[in-house]
Amino acid sequence: MTGRFIAFIGLPGAGKSTVCASLATLVGGVALQEPQDWPPAVTDPSTVNGFTALNWFRAMRVPMYYRAMREREQGRIAVLDTYYDKIGHQLLGAAGMDWFLAPSDPYFDIYQEIARRDWEMLPNPDVIILFELREPVWRHFLASRGRSFDDEWGVSDRFLIQHHFVDAAELLSDTFDIPLLRFTQEISSPDIAAARLLSELRATGLLD
Repeated sequence: MTGRFIAFIGLPGAGKSTVCASLATLVGGVALQEPQDWPPAVTDPSTVNGFTALNWFRAMRVPMYYRAMREREQGRIAVLDTYYDKIGHQLLGAAGMDWFLAPSDPYFDIYQEIARRDWEMLPNPDVIILFELREPVWRHFLASRGRSFDDEWGVSDRFLIQHHFVDAAELLSDTFDIPLLRFTQEISSPDIAAARLLSELRATGLLD
């Protein structure tokens, strides 16, 4: 297999991280995943604003984008479980995205500029995988992962924002001429989902 940088986009709780790990195993690649151990800056919204939480996540994720680029250059397959920072400029200020960072936040304009520069400058993948799913499937995954963060930050009330992720993925694909594969997530094991995704990638010629 030639080197590839594969990036996942989709709702929080869509099962991206577990499928990322399984897909990387199937193709003998590298799984690059958002950290699961979050500090109080992220888990306790009463102690900090959204700007600080977003900056913590960004500091964890951006180095993975550049590592994915290096893995690709060395002929390996890198699978990235979340690509929020590249599409953040499209999510900020969108209807229903106040939990992400509200326009009333005093740091909103600053982060908007950071997100604009990330859109322009962060490495682009070779393939975008857009995770889409029905609400009952999404709620099954949310319940399975059992994060109190989902309720505290209002994530569990935001299924209808899925279209923002769809729009952002399509714009990213169109702007930078990146192939986009729409993957319908179902209730199954991560291994089964990854095998199905791999089959779709090969059937469309996006992976050898």
